[in-house]
Amino acid sequence: MASEWYETLRPGITHAEILKLAGTPSKSDGKVDTYTQAKGRIECTYEGDVLQSAVFFDTPDGAVSWTLYTTEGEAKDSDFGLRRAYVKAGSLAILPTFSGRKIFTNKYSGTCYAVDGGFIVVEPIISLLGGVGFFADKAAQVLWLKPDGTETVLYRAIDHWEALKPPELPESQVKKRTMKLKEAGDRVFKMNLTTVLGQSDSEMGSGIDYKLFYLEDGLAVVTCDFPNGTIKSMSIMRPGLPNSSFSEWLNGVPAKATSSHR
Repeated sequence: MASEWYETLRPGITHAEILKLAGTPSKSDGKVDTYTQAKGRIECTYEGDVLQSAVFFDTPDGAVSWTLYTTEGEAKDSDFGLRRAYVKAGSLAILPTFSGRKIFTNKYSGTCYAVDGGFIVVEPIISLLGGVGFFADKAAQVLWLKPDGTETVLYRAIDHWEALKPPELPESQVKKRTMKLKEAGDRVFKMNLTTVLGQSDSEMGSGIDYKLFYLEDGLAVVTCDFPNGTIKSMSIMRPGLPNSSFSEWLNGVPAKATSSHR
């Protein structure tokens, strides 16, 4: 299914490029272009010729608004040197703590940092609030975007998965988790979480608690019913590749790289 134009906004996109994508706005005051939708409206705000924010108001699902694109912070010359050094060093598994200007866009699930006319895009393994545990500071993927939006993958966690096993987690426990899941199959959704997978390696979520468990080929992302702890849902995250359903994982369906990140 094709994405809507407002779902494809890359960092640094210009006013002229959006006009090509979206056409003439319903109205404009010279700084803010408004695009009326079948339900709601999208407001694109510019600084000079570069997009600064895009917000969908009165959305189709009844929300007050969706933030599609936003720019935070101020650009400083000192920031660019740190960003160049980060890429040059090649140690990309840990999330960087860059200061200065950053961009968040619906197209990517991470943070976009400008440098040398392009952007570094850092997507975290844990993208929800409340992230704790071993994977809280780990990157799922790091991309380099050229000025025209062409992507190059600099790092993908799943390609280095053995190195990302939590050090306190015995290899025997990893194998046991995989064995129990495959033996249980769909019956796992009637089983106790701790009995099947043991203690989680990370957690995330606010309101809904997701527990993450390291497997040989990804992370089991699990929710459970309380207070009995019965497994309620499970998907398999392969950081840097699309997620798989538990059924797809059981049946050996391979995850495939895609240019659509959200």
